[in-house]
This record gives sequence, structure tokens and C-alpha cells, in this order.
Amino acid sequence: MNDIKNVCVYSASSTKIDQAYFDAAEKLGKILAERKINLINGAGCLGLMCAISDATLQAGGTVTGVIPHFMVEQGWHHKGLTQLIETETMHERKQIMADMSDGVIALPGGCGTLEELLEIITWKQLGLYLKPVVILNINHFYDPLLEMLNQAIEQNFMRREHGAIWHVAETPEEAVNLLYNTPVWSKEIVNLRLYEYRLPYRCKIYCREDGRAAAKARPGSDSKRTGKSEAGMQGQPLPYQLRSDAFVTGIILICFRPVFLFAEKRKEICAATDKGALPV
Repeated sequence: MNDIKNVCVYSASSTKIDQAYFDAAEKLGKILAERKINLINGAGCLGLMCAISDATLQAGGTVTGVIPHFMVEQGWHHKGLTQLIETETMHERKQIMADMSDGVIALPGGCGTLEELLEIITWKQLGLYLKPVVILNINHFYDPLLEMLNQAIEQNFMRREHGAIWHVAETPEEAVNLLYNTPVWSKEIVNLRLYEYRLPYRCKIYCREDGRAAAKARPGSDSKRTGKSEAGMQGQPLPYQLRSDAFVTGIILICFRPVFLFAEKRKEICAATDKGALPV
């Protein structure tokens, strides 16, 4: 069982949403307070962020809010939190929230919430965040996103092992229990050999001894799956052709330049000769 003392919760700032989302946020806040878990969020004073903060504080819990300075200047921050941390950038805000947390729960939300959720999933995929990530799927809000993630796995944009990066809960109680019971992400999955991702015909350009360009299979490509040699196909040198020699072509053009000039000035030269300006 994991030792959970701080939980980061991503959630919406919108106030024009169904009451069911507010009820879930308030219930989650009460559970965190009862279990002596410190809530970490974006310190917003509206929407689900405000609802879960107020519910946690009213139940005797603690809340740490992390928010950029420009949002504080706009008055968008909750003024009654246990601790308020101001940052310079949005990225620093998300980094601090992740570093302080023992797990993440994502309530429904808009672009900001979705961006935070997908970024923490990416960090976990890369081994930058190893702790539990739980998607609280109230009213089946996240069904389209979960379907898209599964489609990415089915079409090999992600490995099947990555399907265990996140877990889905239908209720706040289930979400908190998943934080305790989800194993810490293993870095061994991150360090699997990269050839599993490589396409069979990925190529690069190299130069042969004669200086001509040719294609060669990228080293490390999976020859067992493609049935092709890792060394690629031997290129056939092309015969020398005058028209492909840029230097010789340039010399010929330079030699023909006086002819072109004479053609352009022919009438003027003839007229000058007739007038006796030039010797015949």
C-alpha cells in the first residue's frame, strides 16, 4: 500500500456545469480531509477548484494552492488556503504540483485540465513521474478521451503496457482507494528496447565511397519482422554523364556568354559600322 500524504487534483474553473460535478468535488475534498491527506491544486477561486478546496477546509483538512503570479494579480486565486505558492510560469506551476504530490486525481474539466492530465500521463510514460494517476470519470465525462487513448494503443502509437499508466474511477471513494493500491510505475517499462517502436522502412541518407548519396536502412531496425536485411540494399553507381557535371556546365555557359551579348548588340554594332564609327 502506498503512503499517500499529498494528492494533486486537476479540476475545472467553470461555474456553468452540472451539479453532479460539484457534488463529486465536494465529496472528494471531505474524503481527503478525513484521511489527513493534503490537497494540492491550482488555487483557483471558481468552479470545481474552489468547491474541492472549500470542502476540504470545512472538513478540517489542508490545501496547498499553486498559481502563477499573473493570475494572483488578476484576483483569480483562493484567499483562504492553508498555503499559497506563487510561480512565474504555468510550467513551473505544474512542475511544483507534481513534485509535491504522492498521486494525481483528475476531475472533469476543460482544456487546462485535459492538458494537465495528458502532460502527467506523458511524464509517467517517460519515467519522469512514477506515482498513481487516477481519472475520476463522473457522468462518463472522460469516455471519449479514454476511447482515444485505447485507440492509440490499438494502432501502436503507444505500447500496451502504457494502458496501465492511468486508472479510472467512477466515485471519489474509488479514486482515493486506487491511489493507495496502484503500484508505483516501473522504470523498466520506460527502458524497453526502442526497436519495438521503429518502422520497418525508416531510412536515412549516407554517402558511399564515391561521394554519391544512397539510402540505407537505419541501424537497429527489426529485420525479423520485416524479413529484410538490416544493412539495406547495395546501391548501384550511376554512369558519368556530362549533363550531371555542374562545373563543366558552368564553363560552357560562360563561353557562350559573348555570343549572347553579340546577338543582343548586333543591330547597334551594324549601325555603327555603316556610319563609319567602327572600321569595317
